[in-house]
Amino acid sequence: MTKMNNKLKFMLYFTLIFSTIMAISSNSWMSMWMSLEINMMSFIPLLINKSMHFSSNTMIKYFLTQASSSSLLIISLMMMKTFPFSNQYMNSLMTLSLLFKLGASPFHWWMPSMINEMSWLNCLILLSWQKIIPLYMINLMEYKSILINVCASLSALMGSISGLNQTSLKMIMVYSSITHTGWMIYITLINKKMLIMYLITYMSLIMTITMTCKTMKLMYLTQMFMMNNKNIMLKMMMMMSFLSLSGLPPLLGFMPKIFTLILMMNNNMIIEPLILMMSTLISLKFYMNPMITTLMLNSTNTKQTPLFKFNYISLIIIINMLMNLILIKYFNQIMI
Repeated sequence: MTKMNNKLKFMLYFTLIFSTIMAISSNSWMSMWMSLEINMMSFIPLLINKSMHFSSNTMIKYFLTQASSSSLLIISLMMMKTFPFSNQYMNSLMTLSLLFKLGASPFHWWMPSMINEMSWLNCLILLSWQKIIPLYMINLMEYKSILINVCASLSALMGSISGLNQTSLKMIMVYSSITHTGWMIYITLINKKMLIMYLITYMSLIMTITMTCKTMKLMYLTQMFMMNNKNIMLKMMMMMSFLSLSGLPPLLGFMPKIFTLILMMNNNMIIEPLILMMSTLISLKFYMNPMITTLMLNSTNTKQTPLFKFNYISLIIIINMLMNLILIKYFNQIMI
């Protein structure tokens, strides 16, 4: 039974990855829509978690939100073919459905409501991999609706403000994802190569954090006290990842953000960079909470711990950090 479950999971992960590749390599909107549906149906069975009592509710929430947005998408595509004169309005409807799939504000309500009922691995997939196809489709749209600018600004501000008083690490990650979604939506209007670099950097950082939380079985900020009694190197890597995700210089997460702001100003955008900088400053506060918590010592434990204990998660973190360093040289090529 266990082997069958492992085989089924492998097939679902393979279909999830293959559907994304198929969407990126497609030449028509209908084939991209089909890839989105395959992607959705591959991810829903992965949400089953025996340790989570409400995993069925999570599956239903995800299915209803994704199915409703897919319905809007297919209706807009059919109307564009039937009534070419209404392309501008149908394009706006298509943008609305893709923003709903991304979880951009004000359509972000479904993500925080289901994130606490998911495993860390599913959180990683939802907050990173599932954004690739909608962002790619928004980037391909010829007519960019003003709805994109409004939702991008709201995502950057609402994500940073809503995450201020959170104590759950999963809620911090989901509101961080909403903030970064606002950045990525703005990048789709400017430069495709910059979007790829931003996505790779963001996905590598969020993978480091989620895999660390999964290994250490962390759920809340108060549990991070115990990281002082375990692997010190792991604690330092996680702190650096949080600060890098916040865009604090001179860490790697600062580079895609500063280059994005430069590209926006080169494209005569003035108000949008100010909104993004304001959201970054606000979100820096809840990014600092995990770091401050890990720096505080647990006074009830005086046991001496080793400086470094190597395990597979340490290997993943080191590989991610090296990959991030390799990406640095490509940012200058984008700016040319």
